[in-house]
Amino acid sequence: MRKSLLSMFGGSLLLVMTSLPFSGRAAGTHDSDYVSIGVPDLVQATAFFRNVLDCEPIGPISANATASEAGSRHAGLPSSRLLLCDSGNVVELFDNHGVNNISASRYSAKHDNEPIPLFADDVTHGDRWLRHEGVRVIGSPVTATSGPHAGQTVVNFVAPWGLRLQLVGRNTGRLATAP
Repeated sequence: MRKSLLSMFGGSLLLVMTSLPFSGRAAGTHDSDYVSIGVPDLVQATAFFRNVLDCEPIGPISANATASEAGSRHAGLPSSRLLLCDSGNVVELFDNHGVNNISASRYSAKHDNEPIPLFADDVTHGDRWLRHEGVRVIGSPVTATSGPHAGQTVVNFVAPWGLRLQLVGRNTGRLATAP
């Protein structure tokens, strides 16, 4: 499984990398646990998460399995693919094309269709990478200056099938707040 340079060398490399120009590594994500996302095209969504967000297929299904092979083990259930993104995000993509009884995104349905957050070490780099890959990015990265998320940077983007996603900076850069 591929690891980003940030995952291998840690925080000291972060200081060096922030002063470097744009690089060709993927927008890495970290620590957002598990999310299940319904997609209209499992192959397209898997390619997006692999190529743009640096996620790798995991589980008993072959990484080269077709969408129909991935779902054939459990008749009646939609095809799905489990992916591990860098150091912690686990994403389950399931084929919801033509399925009426399963919401388009189990996560979004529970959270009033808010963007699905994926945590990242360097949101500014992630923003540049997403734009470089032709992903529709909404606005520029925004850093909160007050409140419980002070110092946290966020950028919103849209997957090719229309799902709103969000890169959220790790909490290491939070500003100090008065007691």
